[in-house]
Amino acid sequence: MTTETQRPYQLLCIGNPLLDMQTSDGSLLDKYNLKANDAIRASPEQMGFYEDISNAPDIQFVAGGAAQNTARGAAYILPPKHVVYVGCVGDDDLADRLREANAREGVESAYLVKKEEQTGACGVITTGHNRSLVTTLRAAHMFEKSHLSSTDVAACIKGANYFYITGFFLSHGVESALELCETASGDGKVIPPFLRQS
Repeated sequence: MTTETQRPYQLLCIGNPLLDMQTSDGSLLDKYNLKANDAIRASPEQMGFYEDISNAPDIQFVAGGAAQNTARGAAYILPPKHVVYVGCVGDDDLADRLREANAREGVESAYLVKKEEQTGACGVITTGHNRSLVTTLRAAHMFEKSHLSSTDVAACIKGANYFYITGFFLSHGVESALELCETASGDGKVIPPFLRQS
């Protein structure tokens, strides 16, 4: 993160950062035994899928994951530099692509970086009106509560007026979510009780 993160952001989103890898290469459906219209977690046998999809001729990389999608949507309607996203990524080229994608969308990235881990990804195959999603969380589920106390992230929390936490994040980050809620409420801020998991 840069020193620009020290400025107050209106909205802080926290969740599982995933790099969406999008293609229309339907041949990958048969190769990895995928349904044309589905959403699954990748099995160990399907891990080669991410390398294959990243080499698709029409590949597009987009910052994804529910909270990061929300951050991107909010950045679209808020003035520049008003949204910051907190999550955990690996130390790899996928994390670099996430940062680049967020920067293009006007979202500041405040990632905890796990050395020697891979960044979470979601392979997306669109065929006609169908969409097949194949997700692997990897580093996304390794978030540590201590990251909230880091100098940059603590400043973002203190400056933010609104917070967004996904239900997906609670599958591994309950303590972090509680810490964020306690800090925000101690400053007289409110986190809306909206949790969605689909």
